[in-house]
Amino acid sequence: MATRADIEQELIARTGRWLTAAGLDGATVDGANESLNSAIGWAIRQSGGTVAALSLVTSTDVQTVSSADLDQLLDIAEYRTLITAYQNYTKVDVEGLAGKAKLDQLRGGLLQAITLKRAQLATDYGIGSYGAFSIALTRTDGYSALQAELDAS
Repeated sequence: MATRADIEQELIARTGRWLTAAGLDGATVDGANESLNSAIGWAIRQSGGTVAALSLVTSTDVQTVSSADLDQLLDIAEYRTLITAYQNYTKVDVEGLAGKAKLDQLRGGLLQAITLKRAQLATDYGIGSYGAFSIALTRTDGYSALQAELDAS
């Protein structure tokens, strides 16, 4: 079974540079990375597991998710981690006498990564993908004229 440290190791491999650029912990993989706590907890809940305490997600919480859903958990946690990095990245473009610094390009790259991950979640797991909504009306009291009228229109 996967542990919290296993999940952190994969998330840091996927998003560590984004986290570091946003001033968050993009290196710790010992099971106590506070920057990943919320993302891992949310991913566990979205993957059918449970979390005993929101403030500290543990290996026991990770193990409430079926091993068949582990890839889904990792992808959802990555998505939420990218959003966290995006929300915490505050640098902007600067222009002055010494020249230009396009610091906001990273924020644009993060937004693109979030969009791509959201599309992947929809494709792979149907998460965030809501198909067309339709309703079929059927009378149960024996009156068929309304149904005929609806069919004609």
